Amino acid sequence: MQFTIPGKPITWKRTGRKGDMYYDRQAKYKQMYALIIQQQMRTLMVKPVPYTEPLCLTIDFYMPIPPSWSKKRGLRALRMPHRTTPDLDNLTKFIGDALNKILWVDDALIYEIHCQKFFGSEGKTVITVEPYEAGDMITPVTPCS
Repeated sequence: MQFTIPGKPITWKRTGRKGDMYYDRQAKYKQMYALIIQQQMRTLMVKPVPYTEPLCLTIDFYMPIPPSWSKKRGLRALRMPHRTTPDLDNLTKFIGDALNKILWVDDALIYEIHCQKFFGSEGKTVITVEPYEAGDMITPVTPCS
């Protein structure tokens, strides 16, 4: 299943604190992502039940071209790797947290992630979810020497 979230990708941030109280600074963004995914599930006529089995994710982050860049520079940058902040791991972490109980019961179910971030004509996040099948082979990772 593939889902597209329009807009500049959002990075994960630590919880905020006021005195002894902790709060989620990104609650409204997580709700927005949840609503977009639920709407797309209804459009695809998929029953909106979170996955409970292991998942493989492919996430493509399209970072918008800065408006200060010339058209020529912007066209050259399309589909080129985005090498500056935000960090890829923080982008991925936000997706994992934001879609808990929406696409999956817990992001601990994600056993494999393929991510890339590059420039696009507009900002968006494309998420492809593939449930684990018994015939899938998991190749163990060997430590670097």
